[in-house]
Amino acid sequence: MKSNLNSFFEGMPAFHKAPPNELSRLAAAARVIKYKKSDFIFQEGDPADASWWVADGIVKISKLAPDGRMSTMEILTQGDIFAPAGVMNLQYYPANAIAVTAAAVIKVLKPNFASFARTFPEIIQNVLQQVSQRLQRSHRLRSVDTLSSEKKVAAALLWVSEKSRRSVGLSRRELSEIAGVAPETAVRIVLEMKKKKWVTATARNVVAFNFAALQSFLGEE
Repeated sequence: MKSNLNSFFEGMPAFHKAPPNELSRLAAAARVIKYKKSDFIFQEGDPADASWWVADGIVKISKLAPDGRMSTMEILTQGDIFAPAGVMNLQYYPANAIAVTAAAVIKVLKPNFASFARTFPEIIQNVLQQVSQRLQRSHRLRSVDTLSSEKKVAAALLWVSEKSRRSVGLSRRELSEIAGVAPETAVRIVLEMKKKKWVTATARNVVAFNFAALQSFLGEE
């Protein structure tokens, strides 16, 4: 397992210049945790005791809105770091991390990642840059939060596909969770998009393929 973790960290662009022995030390301090769909990885307000990476699956970062709804802030896929305690001044997690699909995540306790960052200071800049860029890309998903359910679903389909750099199959329930709409609403919208030939849909999953049409619908052409 540790050799797999070594390979995981070696494959991350932010760590490309890190000495191999330091990556091995980081891998030795890491552990893989598996979560079922809809499990909380951590909750808003929990002590920030670690840095996390998505090894497999999809994770979302969400906050509870004043009206009681869970608002999605970010969608995370393989290789994404989140809540990097040890390089960011986090005492408590500022939001919830939830497994949208069955997911495997890598956890490194705060002291271990802080020690790695002190030995390899460039990692701090690399991690902060990655998080900043991801937050900018997530703006579109948040910006449609007050718009129609149709546009929320379109944005969610585009977001997940762009994040994974490929068309990704999502169940209707997973899609509804990412978009922040009711499952029955997601079913209705998917049927409409299927008729327009924007997506393919089976009993198991929904796959976006007409990205140009979805972007045009969102006013991004």
